[in-house]
Amino acid sequence: MHAIVHSASRALITPDLARLLRWNKGAVVLGAIAWFSFFCLYGIDAAPLYRTEALRAVVARCCWHDGCWLYPVLYGEPFLTKPPGHYLAIILCSLPWGDVTTVSARLPSVFAAGAVCLTCFVLLYREGFFAWGVGVMLSLPLSLLWMDKVPSAEIDMTLTGWLTLALVTWYRAQAASLKSRTDGEESPQTQRRVSWRWGYLLACAWSLAAATLTKWPAPAFFLLTVASYTVLSRQARFWHSGRPWLALVLAAGLCLLWMGGVIRAVGPELLLQTLGQEAAYRLRSGETPPWVPSPRWVTFPLVVGAALLPWSIPAMLMVFPRYHRRLPGSARRLALFLHCWSWPNLLLWTLVPNHNVRYVLPIAPAVVALGVLGAHLLLRDLRSRWSAFRYPLRWWAGLLLCGLLAKVVFVEIVLPLRTARRNPLPIAATLQAMVPKDETLYIDKLKDDGVLFYYARAVQRWRGAYPLPEGAYLALIASEWEQWQQRGSVRLIARLHDQQGDPLLLVQYQPR
Repeated sequence: MHAIVHSASRALITPDLARLLRWNKGAVVLGAIAWFSFFCLYGIDAAPLYRTEALRAVVARCCWHDGCWLYPVLYGEPFLTKPPGHYLAIILCSLPWGDVTTVSARLPSVFAAGAVCLTCFVLLYREGFFAWGVGVMLSLPLSLLWMDKVPSAEIDMTLTGWLTLALVTWYRAQAASLKSRTDGEESPQTQRRVSWRWGYLLACAWSLAAATLTKWPAPAFFLLTVASYTVLSRQARFWHSGRPWLALVLAAGLCLLWMGGVIRAVGPELLLQTLGQEAAYRLRSGETPPWVPSPRWVTFPLVVGAALLPWSIPAMLMVFPRYHRRLPGSARRLALFLHCWSWPNLLLWTLVPNHNVRYVLPIAPAVVALGVLGAHLLLRDLRSRWSAFRYPLRWWAGLLLCGLLAKVVFVEIVLPLRTARRNPLPIAATLQAMVPKDETLYIDKLKDDGVLFYYARAVQRWRGAYPLPEGAYLALIASEWEQWQQRGSVRLIARLHDQQGDPLLLVQYQPR
C-alpha cells in the first residue's frame, strides 16, 4: 500500500517540483505556514470593524459584560439569530486584552483559517500528496473572497474551520473503512484502522456540533457533501455500520442539549420564532418561490467564481473527464470528494433566494484544492506544447507574487478607501465626549453597531418596557426624534450622523 501511495504521489510531481522537494520537507512546510500566516495577520488592525464585523464584536462584548455564556445577548436582550459559538471564540481571544478589541474580534477568523490550512495539508499528505498539500497551503489565501474574510470579525471563516475539520475527519473515517475491507477484517492493519475510525468519527461529531452552534446552515453543508460522495463513490456500505449513525446522533444530541438550555432560560417561543424568521428570510424572495427560475441562477455562480479567482477557473477543468481520468486511484477518490464538497453546495445556495457570496465560503478549501490540481495538470499539458511553459515553477512563483501584490493593495488602498466612506471612530469619539462616562446610553431603533462598538460604554436597548431615569441619555434616529418631540420630554444635545450619513440625535430625557 505504501508503494502504491508513493507512486500515486509521484505521478502528480513534475521534474521541477521533484527538485524543489529534495529540500527538507519540514522547511518547506514551515515556509508555507509562514506565508499563510503573513496573509492572515497582515492588515488585522489596518481598518476599523466594517458592517457586520461590528455586530459580531458588540454581541461578544455584551455576552462578556453580562456574563451570559449560554446564548448571545445584544444590549440586554437575547439575540438568537446566530448560535453562540463565534461569540465565545471572540471572548476567548479577547481575554489577554481584558475587553473585545478590533484585533481580538478578528483573531477567531485567523485561527480558523490556520485550522483550515493545516487540516487540508494533513488530508493531502496522509493520502500521499505532499506537493499538492503544500500547493494548497500556499494558494488558500490568494482568492479575493479569502482576502476579504481573513482577517475579519465575521462569522463565516469560523464556520469554515469547523466544517473543514468535520468533513475531512469524515472522509478519513470512510477511507479507513474502505481500506479495512480491502486488507481483510482480521489483519493487524484493520484493527488499527478500526480504532482510528472511531477517533475520526468522534472528532467529526464534535466538529459538526461546533459548526452548527456557530451558524445554523452547517448541517446542510455537511449532509449534502456526505450524501453526494456516498452516492457517487458507491460506498453505501459504510452506513451499514452503526458508527457513522452514532456520530450523527452524538452531534445532534450536543446541539439539542444546547437548545434545551436556551429554552429553559428564555422560553421556547423566542427561540422558535427566531429560527422561523431566519428560515423564512433565507427561503423567501418577495412573492417568488425558490424553485421558480430566476436570473440569480446564472449570476450567483458567476459572482462566486469571480470571488474565488484565480482558482475557480482551473477547478472547473477538473469537472471534465479528460482531467479526472488522468489521476491515480487515490487522487481520483479525493478529487471526487472535493467535487461533492464544492458543486452541490454551490447549487444549494444558488437556489436559495436570499443569499450572499460569503455564505459559500465553506466551499473555498475544496475549490482551491481542485484549482491547484487543475492548474498543475494544465501547466503539464502546456509544458509539452509550448516552450514558454517549460518551467512551470516560474508560473507558480509569478502567481504567488501577484497574490502578494493583491494583498498589499487590498490592505494599503482598498481598506482605507472603504473606511473613509464609513468611519465610526469620529462619531464614537463625539458621543464619548458628550455622554458622561458613568451614564448608560439608551437606544431603541438605532442599529449602527460600528459606532456603538467604538463608543465602548454601557448601552441598553429601551423599548418602553420600564421607566427611564431622569437625565438619561438617548441616541435616536429621525423618526424617533419626531415622536419624542411630540411628547416634549427630551432636550436635544447634538445632531450627528451615523455611518450611513443618516441623522443620529443625542438627547437627554427630562420628564415633565
